[in-house]
Amino acid sequence: MLLHLVTGPLRDPESLNKPATPAIGDANMIGTIPGMDVHYGLLYGLIACVLAYVLFVRTPFGFATRIVGGNVRAARIAGLPVGRLIVTASFLGGACAGLAGMLEIAAVHRRANDSLVAGYGYAGILVAFLARQHPLAIVPIAHRVDAELGWWGVPLALLAGAIRISTPFLFVSLGECLTERSGRINLGLEGNLVLGAMSAYAVSYLSGSPWLGVLAAGGAGMALGGLHAWICGRPRVNDIAAGSHS
Repeated sequence: MLLHLVTGPLRDPESLNKPATPAIGDANMIGTIPGMDVHYGLLYGLIACVLAYVLFVRTPFGFATRIVGGNVRAARIAGLPVGRLIVTASFLGGACAGLAGMLEIAAVHRRANDSLVAGYGYAGILVAFLARQHPLAIVPIAHRVDAELGWWGVPLALLAGAIRISTPFLFVSLGECLTERSGRINLGLEGNLVLGAMSAYAVSYLSGSPWLGVLAAGGAGMALGGLHAWICGRPRVNDIAAGSHS
């Protein structure tokens, strides 16, 4: 779908060698943090990780979700709403992946092109596994994996221009982490990212409002996240690993 839109209806006539959509304009781009060569997406990602930590580690909802992820049968015996918890976790995970796509457009590329499909989805599964589904551990591990730096190189990476590229990867990894909290693996997070990116681009370009693009990206990611949860609940489906790729 991405390649069809980029090379067809949404293609910029001036993009000759590498098909791409028209740029969204500087007014719709995410600015940089004062005094740093890093966009605000990093700050948003850190805040999202902290909020996810509070929600999934410090609240009854998070405790119930961990029980579902650990043993579905025990969760049902305890009377927990297993289906609702899985859907909620998948919604939140999909929204994070959709926001990652928004950052790819509004903070890195300025336009949609085929380089949006960079394998973030499958790498996010690896990062979530290494972080043991802990939202705060996602931050150093995601940047370590993406920037190919050692653990002690992470603070330097935070000040480097490369962090602008790895911040969307942080959101994808967080999305997978939240999904895996319910005991499920979303193999289609790459599709969530792409759909979020295209939704954010279209809404921002047509409306002139970057914030509407943010909402569109999150909503698109949530829609695919909900589809993932629905697939997990179907009969004769491997509900541990499933995905909806765009």
